[in-house]
Amino acid sequence: MIAQSGTADIVIFETGGAVCALARQDVRAILPLPNLWRPPELPAPVEGFFNLGGSAVPVLALARLFRLPATDAPETIYRHLVLPRVQGSSQVAFLVDRVRDITAAPSDGFLAVDETRTLNGCVEFEISIDGALVHVLSVERILMAKERDTLDALYGMAQSRLSEWSAVTP
Repeated sequence: MIAQSGTADIVIFETGGAVCALARQDVRAILPLPNLWRPPELPAPVEGFFNLGGSAVPVLALARLFRLPATDAPETIYRHLVLPRVQGSSQVAFLVDRVRDITAAPSDGFLAVDETRTLNGCVEFEISIDGALVHVLSVERILMAKERDTLDALYGMAQSRLSEWSAVTP
């Protein structure tokens, strides 16, 4: 949620040629892109999974999820995972082309977006920063309920597979 007065800290990133942001309070971590494993028959937006402290974390390619046009993606070493703070479901990570900045933006510069203008109301606000229109996303609305349910089921399968390979101490 963006404060009504003062400034709001946001994490600005690029994905599929679009400039987007999340409220800083909604971001748990920003990570370099680790090695991912991709089981067969995953939905196209699911890039794969990675092991985070014994937990299988699904990675969603936001550009594919939003069906953005293909762009010349940056080198893999410049891509990032954004781990949002999520409530009531398994962890997820968003694959973005690169995190551009973490900045304090003036709250009075945020323009509310009518939720009927975006899929599932996932864009809450827009703001102009350095001449670029930045879409401020709602972590809770990036996925629709059916997508969340499917992702939770995929997480369960990946977690089960990961658990089978954990070291057993006698």
